[in-house]
Amino acid sequence: MVRLRGIGIAVTLLALSNGASHAAHCRVHCPPAALTEPAVCGSDGVTYGSLCLLTAKSCSKPELYVLYPGKCQTAKPTAPPIEAVEAPSTGQNCEKRCNDAVQLLCGNDNVTYRNACHFQNALCAKPTLAIAYVGQCTLTLPPVPPFCHDPCTSKQLEYAPTCASDGRTYINACAFKVAFCADQTQRLAVIHDGSCT
Repeated sequence: MVRLRGIGIAVTLLALSNGASHAAHCRVHCPPAALTEPAVCGSDGVTYGSLCLLTAKSCSKPELYVLYPGKCQTAKPTAPPIEAVEAPSTGQNCEKRCNDAVQLLCGNDNVTYRNACHFQNALCAKPTLAIAYVGQCTLTLPPVPPFCHDPCTSKQLEYAPTCASDGRTYINACAFKVAFCADQTQRLAVIHDGSCT
């Protein structure tokens, strides 16, 4: 199982040994904050309202990637030639088919990637890679989200399990919030409601 997390996006991909479809085993959770991201143009010529929405669509279209930030032009842009690269750990072919659009992403390896496409190519070769935050990597993390300063109320302590990107089941959304706020470097994301197992 591979878990990708970042920019509030959580993706779970399960290894498919029985030939089941990719879409049946790919889950994406786009929190409200991810839906306010700028639009991106997908490799299918469709404008997606956010990177998270494109990532969700890629569950049913694994070949989908970001061409450039912003709305798609009326005429489909021509993609540069594909340069196949074999990922050392998986033997999977990774396609380098990126443009030079600038939408900087900081990886958890403290490397700044030019855009989501360049990040996806790196992810193919380094499966443990995750997006730390949008923007150029710096030595300090972005500010703590405001909701981290709000304590849990007794109503928020009810049992409603939540599965997170670290593979743990939290007893409810508030317990997840506490874990999220306790370690900003991990950038936890909700995978789905309910137990992880």
